[in-house]
Amino acid sequence: MAYLKKSIWMTIVYCVILITGCSPYLENNEIEEIAPVIFWSLDAAEEGKLEATTVVPPLVQEKKRILTMQVDLLKQSGKGFNLRYYRELKVGQLRVMLLNEELAKKRIEANY
Repeated sequence: MAYLKKSIWMTIVYCVILITGCSPYLENNEIEEIAPVIFWSLDAAEEGKLEATTVVPPLVQEKKRILTMQVDLLKQSGKGFNLRYYRELKVGQLRVMLLNEELAKKRIEANY
């Protein structure tokens, strides 16, 4: 009987912990703290690098910001923009990606 009570209490405690969401790995994605990226432009830069440009959508009483940087890989631009801007840029809402025509042809020819 004591074993049954103990297991019931342990189950209740375990369920309460899971329901309350006590996780150290929670991501805080409030709209005021993130900047959804909807536009990205890629152009060729010197020495085989890419010039990545994005427009950061404004919050209330804020102007649009255009961020540009030169990178080797596209993933580096996302990390670099996050270091430069006070809100975290998320590419989950990416709608438009513009590629320079010469860059696109050059990269396609290099892969075949």
